Amino acid sequence: MRKLLYLSIAVLVLLLSACGVKSNSISKVDIGVINVHTKEKVSYGMTRSEVEKVLGKGEKIGDDTMFSYEDGLSIIYKNDQLIGIMLSNSSEGIFETVRGIKVGMLASEVLNLYGSENNISAESKILQFIYEANSGKFLKAYPKTSEEIKAAQIYMYDSFIDDNQYIFSVSLVDESALVDQ
Repeated sequence: MRKLLYLSIAVLVLLLSACGVKSNSISKVDIGVINVHTKEKVSYGMTRSEVEKVLGKGEKIGDDTMFSYEDGLSIIYKNDQLIGIMLSNSSEGIFETVRGIKVGMLASEVLNLYGSENNISAESKILQFIYEANSGKFLKAYPKTSEEIKAAQIYMYDSFIDDNQYIFSVSLVDESALVDQ
């Protein structure tokens, strides 16, 4: 009976870990935010009209690809679909990514999530991770050509860090979607 209990617990742990976001990677699933108060979520692939049902009308920044919303959230669209999110200082305490990354957290927490060895930034005030989905590996440098970006399926995470090692901006983008097809 005890063996059956241990086996059941092991299977449950395996199933629960398989349901979440894969750690030490970046994918489309990561490109989304949750309002910590309302639990409403906007995520990769949503249309601008679907996003605006959740967030309200956005204000265009430049061309038709980037819109700013209340509370420090900006969204990048390609062909009217969400492909990137950006959180600024004013999002603190309101939004977090689907992995729980938020403005105001310690940079060390993000380094633990993605692996400090995968941070390609040489600057002490910037975290930058470039993940190549086709190989399932973090890259050590940004691809040099748009053809390499398209072929590789690149997802990128960036954060800026203040003097006390707290994050004050977060960006998650499907870089391959930014490249013209």
